Amino acid sequence: MSAVPGLPARLAAAALLILSPLALAAEGPLPVRLVEAARGEEVRLEAGAAALHVFFFAVWCEPCLRQLPQLAETEDRWRDAGYRLVLVGVPERQSAERLARFAAESAPPGEVLFDASGEASRAFSVERIPEHVLLDSGGRVVARGPVPEAVGDDAIRRALPSGPAREERAP
Repeated sequence: MSAVPGLPARLAAAALLILSPLALAAEGPLPVRLVEAARGEEVRLEAGAAALHVFFFAVWCEPCLRQLPQLAETEDRWRDAGYRLVLVGVPERQSAERLARFAAESAPPGEVLFDASGEASRAFSVERIPEHVLLDSGGRVVARGPVPEAVGDDAIRRALPSGPAREERAP
């Protein structure tokens, strides 16, 4: 019997509140529906890539655009190991047409998709941009953060099913 009335019930409720997000994170945010920016076709982003890097951004977001060269280097370094980079344009103040124009003119790394409905932003609990999320082949979140380093080489190694598949290339 507890010395404080109702304590076991309060502890159980607190544990549920604390553990619920962990259970959701274990399941992962995928699949989600997005729009392929260049063709305007709906696509389904699903688990499967050995390491899936989802970068939430906007074409009007200068910090987002400054990160693209680093993302291109990461993609070049890890592509052969099963790394996949997906740039997801958030729906605030942009359109599929604006993203398609950006993709055609800038040739950014990865695949450019548009979160027209906001479904992906909600599923991934994106509250700000830039936001990077790295998932393993089962669709579980391995790492996340506002800068590429948050989902960098160490996190990619953890996401890959066989561990470190490939080290950085020397110049």
